[in-house]
Amino acid sequence: MLNYMCTLYDIEAKIPQLYSKDNDEFTEPIGNIIDEIFLQSSIVRQRLGQYITSFTNTIDPYLTYPIARKGNSSNNSILKKPTLLITDSTSIEADTVVVTFTDSTSFDCVSFVGDDKGSGDINTDFTSSDGLFQIKTTDWHGTFIAGDKFTFAYETHENILRILTAYLVASKLLIGRYVSEAANQMNGMQNSYEYLANKIFSQIESGSVKLECYTGTDGQPQSSTEAWQGYNIDALGFNYNYNTSELDEQAYI
Repeated sequence: MLNYMCTLYDIEAKIPQLYSKDNDEFTEPIGNIIDEIFLQSSIVRQRLGQYITSFTNTIDPYLTYPIARKGNSSNNSILKKPTLLITDSTSIEADTVVVTFTDSTSFDCVSFVGDDKGSGDINTDFTSSDGLFQIKTTDWHGTFIAGDKFTFAYETHENILRILTAYLVASKLLIGRYVSEAANQMNGMQNSYEYLANKIFSQIESGSVKLECYTGTDGQPQSSTEAWQGYNIDALGFNYNYNTSELDEQAYI
């Protein structure tokens, strides 16, 4: 059974203030965020267990497009999307990977859940130590210096479960975290995310939303397209007008 239904990427997308571009660091201890993802994933699994047949085979796992972090924007260096080597979602935890250059060609690769992924060189195809993904020499473009960073994530659950978990985590992290002029804005975000999470819960529990892993009256799982029909939701809860493709990209805007 998988422990994490969303990634650090998903939480950062909901609360951009969690990451300081100037300092190249998260303003909240990463361990705290990961712990909250674990907790809220457990809550989702417990509350929706009777409505969903499986929490491990909801989608084929996929990698997100890498984001250039410190230094890379000025160097115009690029990492294309790596190749996922394992396609069985039951053996993969949703996670975020960080690639950090130690010099102009060498890099270290770690993740927040799975830890060390190994070290590599841009002149040689790199396969992670757990055999999960591969970065080919043709995936690199530009010049690099020590300290350059890229991050990407691999997701294991269908969008509605991932987004639901991210809303729950974000709502909890926002409680009492910000003061002064930012307080009203953050309180509004916290209330919106809490409302959205409850909205998704009620939609699933009422049968308005049926997931890929949901067994319908005919005993067969529904497709993701069929599952999303009639369900539209706005990121901040002000209007319900998203379609499936927009939600696919929502977490990485």
